Amino acid sequence: MFGWDPPGGSGTGIKVARNRSRMRKKSHPERTPSEKLLTVKEFESHLDKLDNEKKDLIQSDISALHHFYSKHLEFPDQESLVALFAQVNCNGFTIEDEELSHLGSAIFPDVALMNHSCCPNVIVTYKGTLAEVRAVQEIGPGDEVFTSYIDLLYPTEDRNDRLRDSYFFTCECQECTTKDKDKAKVKIRKLNDPPKAEAIRDMVRYARNVIEEFRRAKHYKYILDSCGRSPARGAGELGQELNVVDVLLSKTTENGSLKVLILGHYFGHTPPSELLEICELSQEKMSSVFEDSNVYMLHMMYQAMGVCLYIQDWEGALRYGQKIIKPYSKHYPLYSLNVASMWLKLGRLYMGLENRAAGEKALRKAMAIMEVAHGKDHPYISEIKQEIESH
Repeated sequence: MFGWDPPGGSGTGIKVARNRSRMRKKSHPERTPSEKLLTVKEFESHLDKLDNEKKDLIQSDISALHHFYSKHLEFPDQESLVALFAQVNCNGFTIEDEELSHLGSAIFPDVALMNHSCCPNVIVTYKGTLAEVRAVQEIGPGDEVFTSYIDLLYPTEDRNDRLRDSYFFTCECQECTTKDKDKAKVKIRKLNDPPKAEAIRDMVRYARNVIEEFRRAKHYKYILDSCGRSPARGAGELGQELNVVDVLLSKTTENGSLKVLILGHYFGHTPPSELLEICELSQEKMSSVFEDSNVYMLHMMYQAMGVCLYIQDWEGALRYGQKIIKPYSKHYPLYSLNVASMWLKLGRLYMGLENRAAGEKALRKAMAIMEVAHGKDHPYISEIKQEIESH
């Protein structure tokens, strides 16, 4: 049972309630089921901290909303919409399927009360329109409940850059304080002539830039997909979207041509084969300094695996997945959905390539994690069991 207990001098948080009466005191029956403790209008928006890029992206979201739904809905005024989008950006949840493919976004006000930690003690999963919170560590009465707002694969500096950019705070959890995993996450290749510190810094900067271009391009694709549209469109529909492209291209980097190619893929202009080549060339460049288990290498392998799946190169996707899974299991926390989804992908690839023994083993590894994260009665668990039995 969770209760609302804002820590002194900090943001809101959720602690495990010592008794049920504490929850009842904060319950408001007239609200929606997900607003017992906090309403949407009480969300923090951080409007005063938004830079011009974020403001422009919000304006693009609002333009898309008006363009596609103005005939069916009455909208609040512009100022209220800007605040609402800013609130959702800071407090919303990304809904994904069992393989972590993006399905959409949602808001669960009560769940949004949980603070972030890079050592989370709960995982949030979804069943239909419900958000479910399950413990993945022992949590005692009075302990605060922490979830993770971001992908935890990356080293401390990268995680905190992302947290500051999206949520406007710096994490001070044990993981961020000790940085114990950073050396393994950014492992340097052992060479007879070790790379100099400057070469390592340059390669880290290159890797971060490439990752950022993929993230921006995917965010743009999400804007289109959220409106039910294909990235490939007629010329008459491009007007408002060019504003988004201008925003995405506005931050120049040393990888200008790379940025255009990545964006081009999500527009439908760059063939998948070229995107795969980008991933492979990036891996080749980074491998002169980084070990294969380095998280920046893993990021590009994951992107390459995704392209292989898209073009139905099952053997290629399997090869990348086999390289990824062991370091993923080391870098991510216990019961990570990222690890579960990779085992799931591998299991389905093995099954499709008629390697039943390896496929069943991988699917059972995925299921062992998902039974904790999703619950044994979740439809995803039933589906995986059926997959195993049907083969």
